[in-house]
Amino acid sequence: MASRPQAVGVGRALLAVLYGLGIVPAAAETWSGAVSLSASVTVAAGDTLTIQPGTVVSVAARAACRTDTDPSLPNCIRITVLGSLMAEAAYDQPIVFQSDAGAGAVAGDWGGIELRDGGSGSLRWVELKHAKLALVVDNAGDAPASPAVTVDRSTFDNNQVHAMWIRNASHPAVRNNVFRNHPEASNGAVIKVESGTGGGSNPTLLNNLFYDNVEASLVVDASAPAVRNNTIVGGEYGLYLNGGSATPELRNNIILDYDFFGVACASGATPVLQYNNIQSDQSTSKIVGFGDDWWAPCGLSCSPTDPNLDNCPDFSTTNISEGQLVFNDAAANDYTLWCTAPATKSPSVDAGDPTAAYEDNPNITWPVCNTSRNDQGAYGGPGAELPGAPTATPVPTITVTPTITETPSVTATPTETGTATATHSQTPTGTATPTRTPTATATATATTTRTLTPAATHTHTATPQPPASPTQTATATPTATATPSRTATTTATSTTARSPTPTPSPPSSPTSSATATHTASPIPTASASPPGTETPTVGPDPTPTLTASPGPGVPSGTGSTSSVLIAVFSLALPLAFRVRIRRAGTSPSE
Repeated sequence: MASRPQAVGVGRALLAVLYGLGIVPAAAETWSGAVSLSASVTVAAGDTLTIQPGTVVSVAARAACRTDTDPSLPNCIRITVLGSLMAEAAYDQPIVFQSDAGAGAVAGDWGGIELRDGGSGSLRWVELKHAKLALVVDNAGDAPASPAVTVDRSTFDNNQVHAMWIRNASHPAVRNNVFRNHPEASNGAVIKVESGTGGGSNPTLLNNLFYDNVEASLVVDASAPAVRNNTIVGGEYGLYLNGGSATPELRNNIILDYDFFGVACASGATPVLQYNNIQSDQSTSKIVGFGDDWWAPCGLSCSPTDPNLDNCPDFSTTNISEGQLVFNDAAANDYTLWCTAPATKSPSVDAGDPTAAYEDNPNITWPVCNTSRNDQGAYGGPGAELPGAPTATPVPTITVTPTITETPSVTATPTETGTATATHSQTPTGTATPTRTPTATATATATTTRTLTPAATHTHTATPQPPASPTQTATATPTATATPSRTATTTATSTTARSPTPTPSPPSSPTSSATATHTASPIPTASASPPGTETPTVGPDPTPTLTASPGPGVPSGTGSTSSVLIAVFSLALPLAFRVRIRRAGTSPSE
């Protein structure tokens, strides 16, 4: 880039200074947030300017720009692209180019965007307004089959001379856009397509909506654009075609309520007119033609006896020239076609080219009275998009009702000294080392990528409860015999060697604990149990066993292995002693 805008935001002030000093930026640059332009910007060949969704570019308004008649617009601030412009946004985060005059902004406040001499770009969900020439594509050096410039789902609003000027062998793809509120201007047109030193320009104009524009919606000079499935409402002309090489394809369009001609043909222009609906509610208006010869200039071989061309097979065989055209709500600028039943629908429903290549977009849900045949206008054909946000394909929801059968139990036999090693006898496996306060933590990964993290409490009895948020079916087969009072997802039994009768600890010092840490690999689709449940399952029943319940003041999820004995002996035997857990198979120590 050779120059850069003055931008607002952190870090932009320094960049603005560097640009002001003539320092050339890197080949790739990104704009985002609020950007203010007080001077013209050029994206050099080989460079790329990327504009992020939601960016608002405000250009300094200049009164001299509104009266500038030089095509190079020396009195206007503009963006010139010799490299690449990527301005791709979203329905709810459009990119906006506008005058900085706020409520006082008018058409012609700034120059616009020009892509020329091989410059390329993509504009998607962009709003361009208050410009002199909003978007110019000049000498793109491309081909209709591989356009260098695409303009999609964008809005052109209140621009002075042209919303788009396509010239000198340029072939952009212009589809699903809205062109509105363009005022009267000398030599004005909403879109102008013309030839140049490189030859004619043949853009593709698909599924665009034009309304509330004063001048002609489309002017074509010595070029052959493909104009399909557009809706054009109002203006002096729908289309104005000039020159013998002006041979556009006009197919499946709706053109109505114009002042003079729906399609004006001058200087030998011979368009292809197929499956269009062209009509006006003004008695002085004509369907096609120019001047007093209101049929012959468009290449029609007949001499009709009425302006509706009913007796002209060249036109009436496929085109519609009269009849009630019903939109859903034209007063609210809703130009979708009304269709409630086969006998009560707009004449443009299912009236387009019946060839399979022009069938309506199969991804749109159409009314029952609408078949797959092409609908005329902006909302018909394979590339149609209904107004508003794009329709997303719903993601199917699958609900699984789990069935869990468990009878878990937990027993622990502490000795004076030793360590007990627990081993699963079902699908989950693990090792538990109990101490006075049993706290089991289980982590498991099933096919549904779940993480089980329940806390466990060894208790006398437990009543199993279903998992908190199960999503699939799981069945666990316990191997223990006791029935705990807390929820459990698996069964755990610890096995230790019997030692002499343990001596209980005093009530004031319930400090011994048993802690089991367990990592399980559960049956796929197993579900997590709520905190305060026991999860490990270990081997054969121990002989003998001693169950533990939570002691006084112990939070849910923890317990003392001697709390039962403490309750019994605390009043009768105020003796201090200590029980130490030892590993199974070793001699007790007293």
